Amino acid sequence: MNGVPPARFYNNSKNPRTPSRKNESPGPNWRVNETEPPFEATPFRSSSSTGETNFAHDGDNPTVSAVDVRLNAELAGHWVNMGGVTALRTFLLKCLEPMECKRPQAQGWGAEVKSYVSKVDVLHAVPIKPRKEEPLYDPYVKQSNKIAKYFKLDASVSAENTSRVNIIHQPFLNTKLSTKPDLSFTKRKKKSDDLSYAQIRTVWDAKKDINQISGLGLQLGMYARQILAEQPGRRFVITFVLSGKHLRLFMFDRCGVMYSDKVDIREHQDIFVLAVLTSVATSPIIDMDPTIKEPTMSTTPYWTISLPNPSVVGDFEYVAPFLVEGQPAAAGHTVRGRSTICWKTKDGLYIIKDYWRAQDRLFEAEFLKELAGIKGVGQLRAYQDNLCRVSAVRGAGHLLNDAAQLGTATEIPDRIQCRQVLDRYTGDLSCAPNPLAMLIAFRDAVVGHRNALLVKGILHRDVSLFNIMFDKRARDGALGRLIDFDHAKKFEDLFDKNATGGDLCVGTRMYQSVKVLRGDPKVFGVHDHMDDLESFFYVLIHLFTGFTGTGPIDAFGLPPVLQRWNNADTAFCATMKLSFMTGPLAFPMSVELVDAFLPLLEGLQQFFRPRIAAVSRAKAIRPEPMPTKNCRPADHLLQAAKDYKSFLEIVDAHIAMVKNSPELWARRWVVETQKMLDAAADGSAEPARPASPTPSNASTVVGISRKRSQAFLEEGAGEDDVHVQHAHKRRARGVDQ
Repeated sequence: MNGVPPARFYNNSKNPRTPSRKNESPGPNWRVNETEPPFEATPFRSSSSTGETNFAHDGDNPTVSAVDVRLNAELAGHWVNMGGVTALRTFLLKCLEPMECKRPQAQGWGAEVKSYVSKVDVLHAVPIKPRKEEPLYDPYVKQSNKIAKYFKLDASVSAENTSRVNIIHQPFLNTKLSTKPDLSFTKRKKKSDDLSYAQIRTVWDAKKDINQISGLGLQLGMYARQILAEQPGRRFVITFVLSGKHLRLFMFDRCGVMYSDKVDIREHQDIFVLAVLTSVATSPIIDMDPTIKEPTMSTTPYWTISLPNPSVVGDFEYVAPFLVEGQPAAAGHTVRGRSTICWKTKDGLYIIKDYWRAQDRLFEAEFLKELAGIKGVGQLRAYQDNLCRVSAVRGAGHLLNDAAQLGTATEIPDRIQCRQVLDRYTGDLSCAPNPLAMLIAFRDAVVGHRNALLVKGILHRDVSLFNIMFDKRARDGALGRLIDFDHAKKFEDLFDKNATGGDLCVGTRMYQSVKVLRGDPKVFGVHDHMDDLESFFYVLIHLFTGFTGTGPIDAFGLPPVLQRWNNADTAFCATMKLSFMTGPLAFPMSVELVDAFLPLLEGLQQFFRPRIAAVSRAKAIRPEPMPTKNCRPADHLLQAAKDYKSFLEIVDAHIAMVKNSPELWARRWVVETQKMLDAAADGSAEPARPASPTPSNASTVVGISRKRSQAFLEEGAGEDDVHVQHAHKRRARGVDQ
């Protein structure tokens, strides 16, 4: 980093993740296996997306049981029973419906399957009660391929006995985790090629008994999870478990698991045939997302992605499809949840972001449209909501979890596939070329956060290292951009009487504030701007533990102090952060960075101490209420304007100090940063792209005039802060009566 030695670094921790909004309780079929290792401390209590490198290890090998435990927690409370033979038959025919049956004079899938089983005993070679599972493998493989051939399905897909094939879990190539499904329906050019989950359409498991629902489901879920990870265009994975006489379906999607009762396939042989056809067919319901296509020629690595009915922002001109790199830039390694996937476009200008929002949450694009043209905020270019709904595939009534059997029915929120076209930036803040550029970008992101709240009334609520981008092109004069408004909320909505504790407990665990970690809105009030500013501070601490200026920080290499912030136990995390914020700063940091930036960090620590003290007093033996607990929204925003001003004054003063320092390292940083800003100003660092959208002229949440609003958006704010404060006072007297 131009003379700055890296901080001491460790490599034995976990990547920070966004935790669940609430802890789910298991359904009635939930497994509790005391012989398994205890649930590891994870920052995402209901997600298996922690990276294979973080799982418990047996020597150098991560263990399958550790993944199983995490998947166990992720799917808790999200198991849905679809019913028996009639429901299963209807569902499988629905999956095949979009495809044409290619049998001569075919009268539809149902009629053709019925005719076929009336002529052939499809299970004559399959033992009914084998002593072991192995005698089931080859007969099921042989019969499946025979059925697929008869119905003239995709000849490139075939059933294989993979019970002895170690299939490595990718893309985590630095691990040796592998699994061996009993039967796999594969699509690969050469049988001699190493098999990967990217080539597997679906999997079957053969068992002597298929009564144990959760154990079987988790085993199949392990395979489904990896299929979804290695095939980013997959939306659903349908799997089956069979004995010599019975079959059971398990479908995995972003809502969790839907499974069937066990069905007697000796009595209902058409169900077995439909299971084969569903496993081999290329139906758009169960195969790849039809809007995402692999390259048709081996000479190009680029995939294509389109938005069938896009909405555009500003003067963006949508030209379909986008060429994107086949390997996603980022992907969630989960079955259930948002499962965000991001692709980089070939031209380097945009990121295509897919995620599955819960039906009861606002589409992120609704916030980003309001934030169009706001300095310091990532910009949206085009979007489409409702590409697909889980309920459209599952069918009506199949979002009610198994707790209904106990008389406590809870409906699982439907999930909706959304797609956005966003400006692409250089990388997170650790991609800045030097500490000064990084700090300026950090400051720009704080300004973006301030503008989003005070001008548009939107609170981000998930500030983390990976949600603050460095933009070397410095568009609109901003080196830093706040992105990912998935967890954002209109500030006034946080005061809704129907708001729950989940509205406080959001954010990425390692960066959550002490108040959020305490997690009691009745004691502390709503999630507010100070919680997010505290998260900004923790991001800065994380950066200074390993910033080198030579590329992205090692997100897995956390020093012990940060490891303690990344624990599943929120009370423990709160205690560790409370100690950190009230004592002398102690964490690994290079000598030169200490000289340059320790005063900044100490100044920000002092800024937060009154807040930390108030949080502590609110939970004391003789508690004192938080000063902001019963404030009206307008009063909160009035205080927010003052707090942002104080926070930014500390950062601005330190930026000025570094710029004016006579030290050689400071001079070098100033020259390098200025060259970058000059290149951005004259356009030499900027490829052709649409101009940033103009901020909307809608009335602002603080009630200030358009002229003053525009002045407030300027970098300095200065005297305009006074006008903002007066506007807050007027709003407090009027709107919020």
